[in-house]
Amino acid sequence: MEADVHYVGISGGTLPVAQFDLGYGVWMHQTYAHFMSPCLMAFAPAEDGMPHPGPWRAAKGGFSFDITIELHITEGEKPGGFSNTDTASWLMALLRLGHAPYLTAPVTIDMPFSQAAHSEITPIIAPLEVQDRHFFRSDERPEELSIVELEWLKDAWELSADLARTSPSFQTAVLACDSCRVRTRSSNRC
Repeated sequence: MEADVHYVGISGGTLPVAQFDLGYGVWMHQTYAHFMSPCLMAFAPAEDGMPHPGPWRAAKGGFSFDITIELHITEGEKPGGFSNTDTASWLMALLRLGHAPYLTAPVTIDMPFSQAAHSEITPIIAPLEVQDRHFFRSDERPEELSIVELEWLKDAWELSADLARTSPSFQTAVLACDSCRVRTRSSNRC
C-alpha cells in the first residue's frame, strides 16, 4: 500500500449504516465505484513516447471489483503506532480472519470515491489487492457486515494492534494467515 493511504476501497461487503466510526480517526462509509482492468494486447513495438500501434486485441482475463465500502483513515496516532498503510492492512486482515474471508481491498484513492468522478483534480487511484483469491461468496453478492461485527472490529483492532507492536511474531502470524488467501501465496508453498 502507498505510504500516504487515506482512502481504501473495499469489495465484497456492505455496511448496515451510512458510516461507522472505528475510532482514532478511522471511518467506514458506504460508497460505490466499479474498478476494472481489461487485458489488451498489441503486436508491434511502440516508438519512443508513443503508444503501441494497432491493431490491439482484447485478451481473455482482466479483473473488476464493485467497491461498496470506503475505509477513510485520517492523520493522527493509531493503535500499535501503525502508519495509515499499516492500519489499512491490519483492519482488512482482522475483518477477513474474523468474519469475511472474501473481502478485498482492490484499490486506494487520494480522495473520497464520491468526489472522484467530478473532481477538477485528477484523483490518484492505485491498484492494491487485485490478485486471484481463494475465497468467494457462492452467490457473488456482497454480504452486509453486521453492527456486531463492526463493533468487534472497533474493539479488536486497538488491542490486537498494540499486541502486534509488542509481539512481532504475533503480527507476522496474523499477516501470514491473511496473505494465504492469495492463490499465489498458499501456505503449502512456504
